[in-house]
Amino acid sequence: MSEADEKLVREVFDRWNRGRHDVDPELLDPEIEIHSALVRAVFRGYRGAETWVREIDEQFGEWKIEIEALQRLDDGRLLVEGTIHGRGRLSGVDLDEPASWLVEIREGRILRLLNFIGREAAAEAAGER
Repeated sequence: MSEADEKLVREVFDRWNRGRHDVDPELLDPEIEIHSALVRAVFRGYRGAETWVREIDEQFGEWKIEIEALQRLDDGRLLVEGTIHGRGRLSGVDLDEPASWLVEIREGRILRLLNFIGREAAAEAAGER
C-alpha cells in the first residue's frame, strides 16, 4: 500500500477522533460517497458528507474510531478493520462495535468510504474472505 494512502486514512480518522468533523476539501474528493451502515444511506458530495456528520453528531455525544488493521486490496481499495467507540447522546448507552471500512482514494483524497458493522464485513463484501 502506498504510504501516502495509509497516512491519509489515518489522518482522516485521527481528525475525527480529535473532534474535527469538518469536511476538508484537502482530504475529501468533491465527489465523495459515504455509504453508512448506521443509517443505511449513501451521502454524496461535500453537502452529503456534512449531512452524514451532522446525523452522527446528533445521535452520539462521543464517537471515536480505533484502527486495528489496514491493508491494500488487489483492486486498489484500502480495507480498514477496527472498532467504533461511542455514547448515545440521548440514551447515554455506550457502544463498542467492531467495524470495517472500504476506502477508495483518487488523486490523494478519499473518494468513497463504505462502512460496515463487524470487523470482517468489509472484507467479505470485497470478496476477500
